[in-house]
Amino acid sequence: MVGHRRPGEIELGGDLARGLTAGRTEGDESLGSLQVVAVTAFARRAHRPEQWTTAIAALTVAFALGQTLGPILAGVLSDGPSGVRAGLTISVAILVAGALLAVAQRHREANPAPGP
Repeated sequence: MVGHRRPGEIELGGDLARGLTAGRTEGDESLGSLQVVAVTAFARRAHRPEQWTTAIAALTVAFALGQTLGPILAGVLSDGPSGVRAGLTISVAILVAGALLAVAQRHREANPAPGP
């Protein structure tokens, strides 16, 4: 049935679409609403329900640290002898590492098979 979800399941396409459009319809020009959707979707796919709040909290703190420290590090690197090149190189390395981790990420099964 379209639009029907079992408890614990999420519809990534629909949730992502709602997250992308929420900021545009509410006048928010940032991608903050997308961050909330992405963190929640990841936590729900990777953890058991009783671990969701802890996972969402940890991921939100990690995101905030990156948002805070990233520009500072980029500014310090840009002031060095390599200029912007060093910051961009490190950014690419971090993005590639994140992509590889995302590809290797295991997801819990929605309905695990009963044990023996």
